[in-house]
Amino acid sequence: MSDTGQTLKTGTVIDDKWVILEFIAKGGMGEVYRAHQLNLKRDVAIKVISREWLASIEDDEEELELGLMRFRNEVKAMAQVRHPNVLGIYDYGSFVPQEGETGTVLEYIVMEYIPGSTLRETMPEEGFYPNEEATVNWLKRYFFPVLDGVEELHKFGTIHRDIKPENILLDRDIPKIADFGLARSCMLESVTQSIDMKGTPAYMAPEQFLDFKRTDERTDIYALGKILYEAITGKIKPTSIPFKSVGIDSPDTEFFKELDKIIREATVEDKSKRTRSVAELRKALINAIENWEAKRNQIAYPIGKKNEKSLAKEIFIVSTLAGAVLLIGLYWFGHSIFNHQNIHSSKSTVTKVANEGAGETTETTGKSVKNVAQLPKIIEGKDGAKLRLVPEGTLRLAKDRAENVKEMITIPAFYMDETQVTNHQFVDFLNTMLPELTVEKGVVKKGKDVWYLLGEVKEGYEPVIFRERRFLVSSPSHASCPVVRVSALGAEAYASYYGRRLPTAEEWAYAYISGKKLTDGNNKKSKAGSRKSSPSVSRQPRYHMDMHMEMMRNIVPEKNVEVPPKPEKLPFPTPVLLYPANTYGIRGLNINISEWVQAAYEKPSGNKRSPQFGIMGNAINPSRGDSRLGKPLRREPWEAFEEVGFRCALSAEEYLRQTGNEKMAK
Repeated sequence: MSDTGQTLKTGTVIDDKWVILEFIAKGGMGEVYRAHQLNLKRDVAIKVISREWLASIEDDEEELELGLMRFRNEVKAMAQVRHPNVLGIYDYGSFVPQEGETGTVLEYIVMEYIPGSTLRETMPEEGFYPNEEATVNWLKRYFFPVLDGVEELHKFGTIHRDIKPENILLDRDIPKIADFGLARSCMLESVTQSIDMKGTPAYMAPEQFLDFKRTDERTDIYALGKILYEAITGKIKPTSIPFKSVGIDSPDTEFFKELDKIIREATVEDKSKRTRSVAELRKALINAIENWEAKRNQIAYPIGKKNEKSLAKEIFIVSTLAGAVLLIGLYWFGHSIFNHQNIHSSKSTVTKVANEGAGETTETTGKSVKNVAQLPKIIEGKDGAKLRLVPEGTLRLAKDRAENVKEMITIPAFYMDETQVTNHQFVDFLNTMLPELTVEKGVVKKGKDVWYLLGEVKEGYEPVIFRERRFLVSSPSHASCPVVRVSALGAEAYASYYGRRLPTAEEWAYAYISGKKLTDGNNKKSKAGSRKSSPSVSRQPRYHMDMHMEMMRNIVPEKNVEVPPKPEKLPFPTPVLLYPANTYGIRGLNINISEWVQAAYEKPSGNKRSPQFGIMGNAINPSRGDSRLGKPLRREPWEAFEEVGFRCALSAEEYLRQTGNEKMAK
């Protein structure tokens, strides 16, 4: 971008610390640049008072002083707040540009540099209405964090007065409130009304336009209500009348009727009748979401009275399994401790070989091996996990796949964890990485990457706790149960640390399909006839993901491969070794817990690249005549869910490379 008309040129060094890299944007009196901080080797954003603005008011000393006061107030307002959803400030100062006129002093603010987009990009042009699920997801993912940031500002007595989608930056998917040029705090110096009568009319409360002195927290509430209205109904048109209350026209569901009421109360023109605080607005939205989720779950999973015989059967099953849970948990806990020194010794190699026979002989193509018969059926990872060999095979792709994808694909031989990663294994990993992790409000992060969410998975079940700067499994009986509420980033970090990776969606689908019928007779008919499904005692998760809405349409097994019968559900949580095994000895595929996979094979749609991670499992419908598996449910890598865990995989080629047998690979 040309430097013409800009106050600072590329390469300008400010106070021997910041080098200007590029111009970003210009406002009424300021300009924003990307710069590099030399001593800390990081990029920052620098806002300076523009020379153009200074020249425009050089004969008006009063206007100059008021402008400078407003700029300094922005610094003070930002410096008071430290919150993950508010843009951070690093420094403030003044300097004389080397190439500028002598005596020209420019003031500047050094801030967090956020290279991403703004909240505007998360809001469809036509609005979310009438899609209830998309609206709920947006509220949880983006709007609630914005409320958190605004609430923090209000705690310090700061009123932003220019909240709009363009002033909410996205650091990946983390909203950060920016642009405090119009902020007013009870602790800051007063600026005259002529300067403060600024803002964006579409989001500006009536009192801000009529009488600046009347602005308070409810002024920001009005703007938040307008953003919510715009997200649901579509972009506010330039012809829309500003400063007026808004609402959803003729909402046709209970959920949108509740949201309509919330929006109207947040944008009431008379602020004495307006929603009083961010906490009140948040509470109303949470109630609306909880009512929607309860109604949806009741429809999807109707609750009926159980007869005494059914209840007695459930109690018997639960009691029996509870005993097994404790025994297996104690065994697995002891076994894991025995292998503890092997778990932490390295992160680059996988394996010790457990020679239990060889796989089938197969001549393969692509990234596979010359003779699968020479591969061990089982290898052992550094985390103590057993990996089972899945021989090479093919999957037939459905006709609605992307045109550049072949109809039949080959799945080279690979290894897959026999079980999902357990609570104990993941806790071991977290403690190994502890110096690099932060734990805040139950969220475990490495840097800005969310890895894991602490807390109850279901009522009475909180498998992992954080006490005295260490992660612990809360009970020995939980140690060998599948870990859940792990993000794709956390799962990928675990796999990488132990020299493995997440399976691809195709590998997961092929392992499930070609595994054929279960080997433990779990789905065989008994002498008395077909077995009925055992009842599940787990309640629905708080944020239920309806996998059946993303039916797996894109992967079809080869005709001579049967889709295994859908296995019976087990109570949750259940130790991983109690899950039935398929032909390969892999346990628990598609039972209770869904799993993270790599999903990069899908072609990006439009200008938006699909997330590279997805979720497989709990979406198989064997009653369908075409016996299809489907595409993964794509989710963002930082998301974590109560019913999603993971297991690891390793290509046969990579195993050979790690064990020094590269010559066996083609």
